[in-house]
Amino acid sequence: MRLFRQLLSRSTSDRSANLATVLGLPIAIMGLLVTVSAFLLDLSGFSIRELLGGPPPAIGEVLSPQQTQAIAQILRAVLEDGEVTPDEQAKLDSIPELLGVPSEIAEKDILEQQPDLKAAATHGRRGSQHARNGEFKAARIEFQKATQLDPGNAQTWVSLGGAYQELGELEASEKALLHSIRLEPDLWAAHFNLGLTRAAQGQAEEAVEDLGRALELFSASNPYPMPPAYLEQELRSAPALEQLLGNPSFAALLARPLFEEGP
Repeated sequence: MRLFRQLLSRSTSDRSANLATVLGLPIAIMGLLVTVSAFLLDLSGFSIRELLGGPPPAIGEVLSPQQTQAIAQILRAVLEDGEVTPDEQAKLDSIPELLGVPSEIAEKDILEQQPDLKAAATHGRRGSQHARNGEFKAARIEFQKATQLDPGNAQTWVSLGGAYQELGELEASEKALLHSIRLEPDLWAAHFNLGLTRAAQGQAEEAVEDLGRALELFSASNPYPMPPAYLEQELRSAPALEQLLGNPSFAALLARPLFEEGP
């Protein structure tokens, strides 16, 4: 009798364990399916929390850094003069199609970026005005503020490097210009100003190399960003380049046709 009770007890516990196993397997499978479904939904750019009424995904979860930078580039062009022309508005409207992202995501990103980019553009314009007036300390301050608000704007780093250069802060100038080139390697003005700075530092060969690269990029521009005669005059008369006049590499650079053939 005692043996029967032991067998009965074991059988009962075994049935309970089997029942738990049978019930637990579908639950585990359902949990796995929910996890896989959530993963697949996230891969497609949507989140399971949206389906459950939660907050929408953050911009960084949907847009790549390259896409975010592309939006910033368009915004910079739009905010450069502080006004939005019909053509610029068309560019803004085309962002979702260009990037292949939902329009509400692009619009949200634009709204998130616009305050800083707008303020950066304002400081950039003020800095340029100070620079035109020869007020390079004030220009440096404005360009510094602009780069803090919009650190991805390569042109502003060029302007900051130019202000440092005019103030004789050559190491800071070189650092700012190299950062600009890292952001936008084919920006001719960054290479040109870097050549001026390195010439002033006594780095003759590096300066000639930078100036040559600047001329190549300028010549490839269509249209030219400024009258070629102005750049050629700057190349021949800039005070920072006077010490290069006896350098054979610089003499060879000046001897070659600079802008005979252009766009």
